[in-house]
Amino acid sequence: MKTRHGFVSNSSSSSFVVAFPYKPESFEHVYEMMFGSENGQICPFDWLGEITHKAAAERVWADLGAGKHITTSFDTLVDLFSGRYCYHEGWAYQELGGGYFGIDKKTLAKFEAFMIQGNEETNNIHKAQQIIVNNEFLSVNTRPPYAYKNGTNPSTKKPYKKEEIETFAVWQKALEKFKKTHVVYQNLETKRMAGLSRRWREEEKFRKKLGEVDVKAFIEGQVPDAFIFTFEYSDNGGETALEHGDIFRNIPHVCISNH
Repeated sequence: MKTRHGFVSNSSSSSFVVAFPYKPESFEHVYEMMFGSENGQICPFDWLGEITHKAAAERVWADLGAGKHITTSFDTLVDLFSGRYCYHEGWAYQELGGGYFGIDKKTLAKFEAFMIQGNEETNNIHKAQQIIVNNEFLSVNTRPPYAYKNGTNPSTKKPYKKEEIETFAVWQKALEKFKKTHVVYQNLETKRMAGLSRRWREEEKFRKKLGEVDVKAFIEGQVPDAFIFTFEYSDNGGETALEHGDIFRNIPHVCISNH
C-alpha cells in the first residue's frame, strides 16, 4: 500500500488521515470521491466559512500537490495516531472521527493505570508542598487582595490602585523566595520534576506502541490500492469549513485534533 503525506500547517488545527480508494490523478477524481461530483455547500456554522463542494475539492486537490504527491513514512502516520492519546480522567480523543483508537486494549489499560498512578504521585507532592506553604508562610503572611498593573477590580469596577498592586507584588515575591529557599519544598519539587521526566519517557513508549497498532489496523482496513494522504486545516487560518465541515465524510479517514 502506498502512503503519502502533506501539510497545511497552523497552530490550532485538525489533521485528517484520508484513505482514497485509489490514487487521485485529477481534480475530477477528487471531486468524485469526496462528493460524487455533486454540487452543494458546506457551512458547519450558520454564520461562518461557507464553501462549495467544488471549492473544497479544489483545495484538497491543490493540497495533494495537483498530482505531485510527497511520499511519507509509516513513522509519520504513527506520530499522528500516537498524538491522540491525551489522558485527563479518561481518554480525551477516544471518540474522534474515524475510530482506530486503542485497538490494543491490553496496552491501553496498562497505559491508563500508569497515567492514574503518575497523576496521583504529582498531586500528592503538590499537596505536601501546599501544606508547607500554608503552615510556614501563609500563617504569618496574610495574602493581600489580588491586583495587577492596568487591571480592573471586579468589585469596584475601578482600576487597581498603585499601592494595591505594589502590596500584592511584594507578597508574591516573598512567596516565590520562600519556595525557592525552603529545603523540604525544593526537595519535593526536584522529586516532582524527576518523576514527570521519567513518566514522560514511558508515556511516549506507550503512545508509540498504541499508535503503531492503530496505524496498521487503519491501513489493513482499506482496499488494497488505497492511497493514504494527510491534510491539516485550521479555523484560525480561515479554513473553518475544511476543518469542521466533515468534507471527507464519503472517504475512510481519521480526524485528529491538534488543539
